[in-house]
Amino acid sequence: MAEQGNSWGAFGVFEAGASWEDVLTGTERAGGPSPHGSSWWKDFRTCEYLFWAKHVRGMEAASTHPRFEKLHEALELGGLYHEALARYYLEHLKHFDGQGMAISDASQEEVDEACILAMYDIVNRAEKVVPGTATQVRRYLEGWLQLFGPGRPLDDRRSTMYVEQMVEVDADGFPYSTRWDRVFWDAKLGGPVLQEHKTASFYSEALLASYRTDPQMIGQMYCWERSEFAKRHGPLVGYRVSICVKKAQREYPQEDVPVNGKVIKDWVKDQRWLYMQMQQCAALKTWPRRRGNCIQWMRPCEFHEHCSLCSRNWYGYSKKR
Repeated sequence: MAEQGNSWGAFGVFEAGASWEDVLTGTERAGGPSPHGSSWWKDFRTCEYLFWAKHVRGMEAASTHPRFEKLHEALELGGLYHEALARYYLEHLKHFDGQGMAISDASQEEVDEACILAMYDIVNRAEKVVPGTATQVRRYLEGWLQLFGPGRPLDDRRSTMYVEQMVEVDADGFPYSTRWDRVFWDAKLGGPVLQEHKTASFYSEALLASYRTDPQMIGQMYCWERSEFAKRHGPLVGYRVSICVKKAQREYPQEDVPVNGKVIKDWVKDQRWLYMQMQQCAALKTWPRRRGNCIQWMRPCEFHEHCSLCSRNWYGYSKKR
């Protein structure tokens, strides 16, 4: 049920079947998933049949499917928030290189204005399609700028090395890819740090503990370790999670996750095992359903309607474009 009667205007209101991504054209999106990234692997861990339907057969729910009556709130907010921050930092890299040296004739004031305009441009466009989502994300960004924006104590744009950098690795018997939100140089530690932007509904010890074993974060560290970037810039000296806690009084804590070689090595073993199972499913042409995962977080799987019929009926679904 949508929340009403608060100072956030359209807070909690999400338009049926609409998404902020509807305003994007072609390959315009700065961020997004990578070919063999965490989401790709997560689908296989969740359910082999889900993986087959999405990534082998290439099916997706059509816009008329019941699951589009209300898009997942957290994904919509997080996606637009990520995209806006990516555009902010990408605009900065048009004027300063990865070593913080000026590469344009623009003044600092002009650069500051350009970064903020780039950030809000995607939000302004999304507002025409999903005003509820855009209203909330605008609030998140306004709070973020107070701490990390131009002229603020935590403004560290000059240390930016890469933004939404995609990397693919196939060095240990399985493919893996990722997209780093941001990589920056930490002068105090003397090396590169991966930064991940997150939105969360709460902030707790349990949330922080989950980051140490989060497969997405471990995979990002692994990709740095196995990529040309490590040879070029040296090993990672840190991994920072910058969180926007989505409360009426917003908070923006930053947490550092240990770069633990033992954890990465153990993760590699798990990935090899998963990939072997994936190859076995492909060879046997058998992709079993994990029915214990049909409903998670009180939400049915996107292929729940199809699986409940146990038939070849794909009504309500279509081939991915």
